[in-house]
Amino acid sequence: MKFKTIIGIVWAALLITATNAFAQNRPNRGNSGDRVIIEVNGLTVTQQKFREEFEREWADLKRNQNISEDDNSSEDMKNRLAMQILDNMIERNLFLSFSKKEKVKVPSDSVQTELQRIIETYPDEATFDSALVASGRTRAELKKRIGEELMIREYVKGRIDMSEPSETEAKIFYATNRSKFSQTAMVHAKHILVADDTNAQKTLRDIRRRFEKGDSFASLAQEYSIDYGSASQGGDLGYFGKGRMVQPFEDAAFSLPIGKISDPVKTQFGWHLILVEDKQPERILGFDEVKDKIISLLSDRKSNLEVQKLSLKLRLKSVIKVNGPVL
Repeated sequence: MKFKTIIGIVWAALLITATNAFAQNRPNRGNSGDRVIIEVNGLTVTQQKFREEFEREWADLKRNQNISEDDNSSEDMKNRLAMQILDNMIERNLFLSFSKKEKVKVPSDSVQTELQRIIETYPDEATFDSALVASGRTRAELKKRIGEELMIREYVKGRIDMSEPSETEAKIFYATNRSKFSQTAMVHAKHILVADDTNAQKTLRDIRRRFEKGDSFASLAQEYSIDYGSASQGGDLGYFGKGRMVQPFEDAAFSLPIGKISDPVKTQFGWHLILVEDKQPERILGFDEVKDKIISLLSDRKSNLEVQKLSLKLRLKSVIKVNGPVL
């Protein structure tokens, strides 16, 4: 279980839980799924709870990676997913058991704050309540789960080194990984888009003449462009690299000199006039430009390693049983 899974919870993990089902906190249903398959220091997970979690994760994985049940590799992926969920459940109950043993306290207002954060991810409170009802859960159960996650967070935070990596460490990482911080060539461009009709090219030539006579490109974009998102910004598209725009637009933008306006350019969206404001060549970003990103990366790596070390230490002092099969 990664550090972020524990420490960085709460709204994202619990948002999913609220809308899909409380896999680890549903009451027993009095069927074969009540068989306990995981025991960690007295805390248990039933087969039914495991299956609920697996089905939710598998549905997400299939949707996100466009996996078909007929795919030859799907069985292997299911097995790997089951092992991952098994390990996550063991890990969560491992930390939860020691949090309870140490009587870690969580202020009730902290629980309410996290609950409110989840509610605010919905259009309104009524929508949240509907999702909660659909999951078969109550607010009390959700608050209990939040409280447990906060207990785990506080327990772990108090037992690992959370100091931030130094700038020296960041510089060493930068020096040995400079190629990872390359920035592709970029163009800063503005455009005016008009509909693809018989008058499109004539309209753009007229706009170009007005620009060459002194009218500002921004005012012309606001007057003529049907790309309303950029028109309100004077046609400004900001900086973009290759592969971000459709090919005819990209080719024209990257071939134009700075300060020059293009001939009419046809794309599937209509006809464009393009003005190049600036260009940046491909380059290696300087240390100061990526320092914060590197420190964040090193911090994540360090905290994940610290959590792994703590987990191993606690496992050596624990009673953990897996009574398979889990599915």
